[in-house]
Amino acid sequence: MHFHPQSADEAAAQPPSLTAAFAMATDNGSAVAGVAHMHYWDSDQWRFSGVAGYAHLNLDFFGGGGPASSQDNSARWTVDGTFVQPQLYRRIAPNWYLGAQLRYASVRQSFGFIPPDAQKATGPLDVTSTGAGALLQRDTRDNKFNPYEGSLLDFNAMFIRSGLGGDVSYNALDVRYRKYLSLRPDLVLATDLHGCARTGDVPLFDDCFLQLRGFPATRYIGRYMALAQAELRWRVIGPLGLVAFAGTGLVANRFGDLGVGGAPVGFGIGFRYMVLEAERINLRVDLAQGGGSRVVYVSVTEAF
Repeated sequence: MHFHPQSADEAAAQPPSLTAAFAMATDNGSAVAGVAHMHYWDSDQWRFSGVAGYAHLNLDFFGGGGPASSQDNSARWTVDGTFVQPQLYRRIAPNWYLGAQLRYASVRQSFGFIPPDAQKATGPLDVTSTGAGALLQRDTRDNKFNPYEGSLLDFNAMFIRSGLGGDVSYNALDVRYRKYLSLRPDLVLATDLHGCARTGDVPLFDDCFLQLRGFPATRYIGRYMALAQAELRWRVIGPLGLVAFAGTGLVANRFGDLGVGGAPVGFGIGFRYMVLEAERINLRVDLAQGGGSRVVYVSVTEAF
């Protein structure tokens, strides 16, 4: 991650622009690589973000529709794809930004045996997904990577259409609100609410995923999703910190079925080491418990 240099006036008026390269590989053969860029200019009147990359993922498919239909057995789910998504925002009022976005994704999916009691229409397997969408954002955070105060409200609407060069047509809507409250100079309460909806001929890879620490990322998938989580962040001494977190959520293939079968709960503790004080960049290690399993996460920057 490279932070582009700023003048004193630029640093006072806008966040730093950055360019990043990322890659990962796992012992089950999954791999991801790509580049990303975030750019701010004209005293933060304009914001641009873009990401492009390639992914080969060997995943577990448990079925869809939420806790009521998810099973303990899973099938191998392989996803190969390339993707490009640029986004451009313009400030329209203090802290408010209106934007537009494009997306291109070319994805091939394959499945192993799917248990009969975990059946779900997987949608088209080999898909070119091309679309455009609208963005609306209210941002009062005091830092983009590790806020101590403020909030971020995001509306993200993407309209995938076969007439734009793809194979499928569907709609994707995400609404997310994150709030940060400084309880003391060394203690921050962070909360996150996220809603997701999909309609139309949605391929499985673009369904709503319940991103709940303590569970596999593909454990709960559906057309509708609601997530709530909170994290208490304590800066103990110097660069060292501790956190405690918990979250829950709902997933279903029909909006009226949200909550059927109960809501999974994940919780845990984490350790932080601040590797870049100027931008509050933390290395995080989280130990999460969920659904009878324990998961360790190692990452740079906060979970939300």
